[in-house]
Amino acid sequence: MNRYWVLVLAVVVVGTLSLSKSAGVGAEHVIALEHFLGGDKHLHFLCAFVLTCLSVWTTRSRGKNTTVRLVGWPTLVIVLLMLLDESSQFWLTRREFSVDDMMTNLFGVAIALCIATGVNYILSSKAHFDD
Repeated sequence: MNRYWVLVLAVVVVGTLSLSKSAGVGAEHVIALEHFLGGDKHLHFLCAFVLTCLSVWTTRSRGKNTTVRLVGWPTLVIVLLMLLDESSQFWLTRREFSVDDMMTNLFGVAIALCIATGVNYILSSKAHFDD
């Protein structure tokens, strides 16, 4: 399967969770998932972390001796969508805007990028060692 389709599927799943909670349709399932994970902050972190990891994986090239971009356009789109989703809750009656949620999202992105940078360093060191 094309890497972009995996990322698109993940964005659709996370977006559906957010929309269902906003619309009140199936919101009890999203709230149950939040409770299962230990709270809404855990769900925010997990979604941001997974989507960022997938966007980095989508962006990362497979060939040798190529420039590796950890923050490509998919990662920027993911961050923008997360910020827009959280900001839109300011105007929704069923949702509540939270700076803490936004910061948790950004923390998940930052941790994912730190891990991706470390993995990239290890893989590039291994590639140079193998040459």
